Amino acid sequence: DIDLFSRYCRFDVLACRDLYYALSGVVSVDWASWVTHWEINSRGIPIDEGFCEAASELSTCGHDYVADRLYRALGRKPAPASMKAFLEKKGYRPETGGIDDIRRVVPDEDAEMKEIVDLYEVHQEKSTLKYRVGLDMLCTDDRVRGSYMYEGTQTGRYSSYGLQIHNMKKSDATSVKAEALAIKTRIDALEPQRICLMNSEAVSERMKALGEGVRHMIRAPKGKRLLVSDMSSIEPRITLALTGDPRLHDVIVNGRDVYRVFASAFYRVPEDQVLKNQRDFVKPLVLGFNYGGGIQAAAKVSKGISSDEAKAAVSAYRALYPVVAGAWKGLDDLLRDRVTGAYGVDFPAPLKLPVTLCLKSWLGGKAALVVRLPSGREIVYREFRNSKQGFGYVYTARNGEVASLYGSKLFNNIVQGIAYDLLAFSLNELERLPGVDTVMHVHDEVVCEVYTDEVFEHALEVADIMCLNPSWATGIRRDASISVTKRYAKL
Repeated sequence: DIDLFSRYCRFDVLACRDLYYALSGVVSVDWASWVTHWEINSRGIPIDEGFCEAASELSTCGHDYVADRLYRALGRKPAPASMKAFLEKKGYRPETGGIDDIRRVVPDEDAEMKEIVDLYEVHQEKSTLKYRVGLDMLCTDDRVRGSYMYEGTQTGRYSSYGLQIHNMKKSDATSVKAEALAIKTRIDALEPQRICLMNSEAVSERMKALGEGVRHMIRAPKGKRLLVSDMSSIEPRITLALTGDPRLHDVIVNGRDVYRVFASAFYRVPEDQVLKNQRDFVKPLVLGFNYGGGIQAAAKVSKGISSDEAKAAVSAYRALYPVVAGAWKGLDDLLRDRVTGAYGVDFPAPLKLPVTLCLKSWLGGKAALVVRLPSGREIVYREFRNSKQGFGYVYTARNGEVASLYGSKLFNNIVQGIAYDLLAFSLNELERLPGVDTVMHVHDEVVCEVYTDEVFEHALEVADIMCLNPSWATGIRRDASISVTKRYAKL
């Protein structure tokens, strides 16, 4: 036992020594971000316990009703395979048991099947489980802690643990009053056992409302408000700084809405006549097309889009911003012709901001592709190598799986990495602001707690910080929105 213990101690010292040398190359901004990360995680997210309990009770009862109704319709436990088999017997042939594929083949005119599909969509939706997760993670001071994972993704951006903050369904300010507050204040009027007496349509609507109300479980403590600030259209703005596309420059410099501009081109209507639902429809398309997304990507992010509409949307985007599309090819060429043939030599990427790529040795003598961002931080693709399929390259992801890499995906990762660096800079600056406590951040948005009587004093300070650029990002035109709310919502 003494020998075993001695070996353990020796290897512990060796591991600490190797970690010391390995971490010596970490840039200073990462150390500051690490400290900020733990400050935010320790501070915790304020949760409305009563609201969570009421919503969780209703969602559990509603889910049981939906599961029972589907079981009686399908004759077996509801699942993608059983749903697909059931529809095939009814003469419908979806490609998979996914809800998007099912909705493409089942017409609204078939009322009986539409009811089943609506219930199936509710059954597959897992957003309402967050109410129970929030209660399970709740501390005695009504806060959830430890929800953020530092460097949780390949590009360095945060991911979530437990409560999964980054994939909460979108909800607006009106639903805060109409749905979220109603769930808590009218729980006695709508007893859980009475939900079983409601018809399927009413249950589906209630369950959808519960799913959309998940954000509203986050509520400022008594005497405080939430300041919510978002880096406006940050991905198109970084894309402009990287590519210098003149058409994108015209849109952003003149204060036009990137998504409204594309909706105008897609629907062939003037910008001032683009409807809100049209803008909302094309927004995920623009974000996907910005990174080389094609027809399949369009079908994945936009429900109900036809193949002809998807094809037209892809062509419209690439015609609108041809320089952006050229950047993807430039990175493809760099990967193919230069990086793979020059071990350990930096090559500047064909981009306007200082981004470089090189190969370095990795464990076992295998190569790693290292992308150095303008901030000095690096994105590392372990075991970078040619794809056996003969197209593009592959690397070993953090989970150990083999992932592909090509020009447009690399461009996506560079944009996402820079967006994270800007967010990290803003979070570090906000930590220095007295009277402002950052409790959350979701993608490009920060949520701060402030005292109610200090809201207007701090609102401009927070907005200014969200627009402030670090020295390495002078070419990025930042802008930010600011809103004040009692409950968290997408305003």
